[in-house]
Amino acid sequence: IPLLKLLREKKKGSSEKAQMIELINDELALIAALVGIILIIQGIYWADPLASVIVSTVIAINATLLFKENASFLLGRSPGLEFLVRVESTVKSVAGVLDIHELRAEYIAPDSIYTSMHIHVARGTPIEEAHRIAKQVKELLEQEIGCKYCIIHVGFAEQ
Repeated sequence: IPLLKLLREKKKGSSEKAQMIELINDELALIAALVGIILIIQGIYWADPLASVIVSTVIAINATLLFKENASFLLGRSPGLEFLVRVESTVKSVAGVLDIHELRAEYIAPDSIYTSMHIHVARGTPIEEAHRIAKQVKELLEQEIGCKYCIIHVGFAEQ
């Protein structure tokens, strides 16, 4: 029943795909074990190691496919230069931001990008105002670009 439910869903994220593959592995393992038991009862003793090899091969293939699909997220794939340019121009459009540096962005899931940056505000800006500017930058990045996780460090510009 869970396998049928997952197969009917239109949008499948990484966790749903992993769960579906795990359910398929379980079903194949149960079928291979059942066939192996039936063949062993009939005196075909090599069925047990053959069933084990089949099950382990299916598991290895599925694990390889899952790793290949998700390796870029595990390793921190960059969203690309175009994305970074959009972020930089969006941040610089906020009143009070003088400069941006140490901009970093990476995918942490298929539709989730983590960004981190340092922004400079004018020296002498009250901390409350600097915090408001950082909050405005974060909200704008969430709305305009879709950054789901954004860390902004505020510093003061050199005189």
